[in-house]
Amino acid sequence: MINKDKPKKEEGMVAKTVEKVNLKRQERQLVTVMLTDFVGSTTFAERVGDVESRIVFKRQNAMIEGVVKKSGGVFVKSVGEATLSYFRDAQKALGTAIDIQKEMESFNNTHKLKFPLHVRIGMHTGEVLIESNDVFGDVVNVAARFETLAEAGDIYLSDITYHSLSASNTIMCTFVRTTQLKGKKDTFNIYKANYKGETLDFGGDFIDFLGGSGSGSAMDAMELPEAGYESKKRDTIDRLHLRMNRNSDFPAFTRTINVFSKLPAKADFDEISIADLTNNVLNDFALTNKLLKMVNTAFYAQYGGKVSTVSRAVMLVGFKQVRNLALSLLLLEQMQDKNIAEELRNLIINSYVSGVIAKDLAKRVGNLNEEEAFICSIFTDLGRTLVAFYLPEDYREVAELMVTGDVDIDDGSRQVLGISYEDLGIAIAREWNIPDVIIDSMQKLKVAKAVRPMSENDRLRHIATFSYSLCAILVDDKKDQKTKEKDVKVLKRKYEDSFIITDNDVSKLIGALIVDLDTYSKVFTTKLSQEPFFIRISKYLENSAEYTTEQDKPVVSENKLDEGMQEHEDIIVTDKKGVIETKQVVYTSLDDILQKGVFDVMSSLLEDYTINDILQIILEIIYRGMEFFRTVICIRNARTNVMEARFGFGPDVDKITKDFRFRIEEDADIFNIALRKNTEIVVTNINAPDIKAKIPLWYRRAVNAQTFILLPIVVNSLPIGIIYADKIYSSEIVIPKHQLWYLKTLRMQAILAFKQKI
Repeated sequence: MINKDKPKKEEGMVAKTVEKVNLKRQERQLVTVMLTDFVGSTTFAERVGDVESRIVFKRQNAMIEGVVKKSGGVFVKSVGEATLSYFRDAQKALGTAIDIQKEMESFNNTHKLKFPLHVRIGMHTGEVLIESNDVFGDVVNVAARFETLAEAGDIYLSDITYHSLSASNTIMCTFVRTTQLKGKKDTFNIYKANYKGETLDFGGDFIDFLGGSGSGSAMDAMELPEAGYESKKRDTIDRLHLRMNRNSDFPAFTRTINVFSKLPAKADFDEISIADLTNNVLNDFALTNKLLKMVNTAFYAQYGGKVSTVSRAVMLVGFKQVRNLALSLLLLEQMQDKNIAEELRNLIINSYVSGVIAKDLAKRVGNLNEEEAFICSIFTDLGRTLVAFYLPEDYREVAELMVTGDVDIDDGSRQVLGISYEDLGIAIAREWNIPDVIIDSMQKLKVAKAVRPMSENDRLRHIATFSYSLCAILVDDKKDQKTKEKDVKVLKRKYEDSFIITDNDVSKLIGALIVDLDTYSKVFTTKLSQEPFFIRISKYLENSAEYTTEQDKPVVSENKLDEGMQEHEDIIVTDKKGVIETKQVVYTSLDDILQKGVFDVMSSLLEDYTINDILQIILEIIYRGMEFFRTVICIRNARTNVMEARFGFGPDVDKITKDFRFRIEEDADIFNIALRKNTEIVVTNINAPDIKAKIPLWYRRAVNAQTFILLPIVVNSLPIGIIYADKIYSSEIVIPKHQLWYLKTLRMQAILAFKQKI
């Protein structure tokens, strides 16, 4: 007997199976959901009539759909007067929302409506399920709640959406309040886009509030705890600027900001960037010696005992590594300063420890630049650190308010300063032209659960915030081991969608940190292991349940200095307050610099080098080994036949190199004579009767040092370049015969470098 219903049943079963397979194949996608709705639509319909209002709403929803699609978003549907859309980029979502509000303003102004139309918009970011051009998930519900909370003409963003924006877009948003959404256990932070504002002259970091009179203005919608926030913010930034100008010696950050935190626009660092870095390091004698000592430790075993110039260190170790190494040394140097406040010292310690954790975590996660992770984490708490240094009275007031007022650090700093520490740091970072990748990482993830990062900048930001939070747990002196381990587990769960990290990984991160700190302490001949923060970190690792095997224990090594490279002695100094302190003074033999420098160049010539590598090293050796005031290298421009300064070392060298150029010709000036005769020339006094006429006018205007030396680089009778080095006063340059031999050797090595590449 044939069952006629069987094919139909089988078809139904197949359809259901296909449906299930399709659902399984669908992946949850990270998007920003946007909901719009008209304010007072019922009243509007009563005033103008159902038919007319329906036509208006339909046209306006069509406008919204057009704006969404034009910006690359997906318009899902309209339900009555409301619309639902989503975007794969939070920045485009915000831009679209602003465009919609501006279109509404234009519509109201053009039609001169007696009853103007206003739209309110809510946005939230998270993972959703997209099926048949519709979007499902709790993200939609949260976005809808934000939309209902918004006033007429407002754009409300959730905390996640706000922190998904680039720094250039978060400046258009301000914090409104923290609220409890209906049906939700967690609280949510509300931010508002101030698209009507005008940029303040504080480095472009905040937006002024413009609002009309009456209900629904931008100012009315801001539910600030007090009306003086804006004036407080301005006052804080003004006072900070004033004190920074008066006292610019803030440790590490302002002292080295132009080099150690600015990344070149190009991925491959050109000779100008490397010269800037090297010059800034060389300007600090103590830093130079410590950095070279560090590079020659077992920490950099593959280069141990071989590196005697910062330029070669950059060549071997890398630009970013040397930059971050220098910044680390400066931060650690500041830790040893007994005159700074304890609060500031702790912040500097936390910055460094966070950076080291971030660097090692980036290495473990993979596919991330470890040096960028370090620098991003270093700057995480910039605003708070600046206030602690320049505005200590405000810093203490915030701390007291956090204790007595039961507020968190953001609310406390906002109440006292009119701006949060985080936003203040971003404002100053912008003024310093710090790259966006660092500024983005300064925006901490203040959410219960971090969503999967969608870009490399997002991943760096997640790593920076994780490292900052882990550091805070480790150095906390008010929590016991059990509480700390619980906090670490919560932290790992928060970031489990960002990167995979086990309990054992955390132990290894801490172990690597201890080794790193021990290595740096040898550079300072001090015992960081006796510092309270080091003891707390070590104690956590020793008592950790995951710290059970010998192989997990951090191994500290003896990092010995290359013998004969440096000598030092301790001297007793008295500061302005009469405090007696022992400081270490490092002495380096100039002949030793020249001798080891020649071997540095020789080693480099046997490796895969670039001309710029060799010239950087040679120029640095001459600068340090002869104690010149300034050194510059010029290279011939084949097209114009002009010798042009490429880079140099010494004060204001970046300004001087712009005008340091001359035409190669049969001329009687001293520069062309050196090239033509292909010989070293020392000018002891530019105003001496027999030399005065040979000093060109361009030189007197650009440099005008009284004494200098010229080392021409001529290959096969063709002038290729010239090395210039000077001192301020006449007759200052006195070169013994053995040092002249070193200079001649270095010059010949420069010529050889060109010959091998031709």
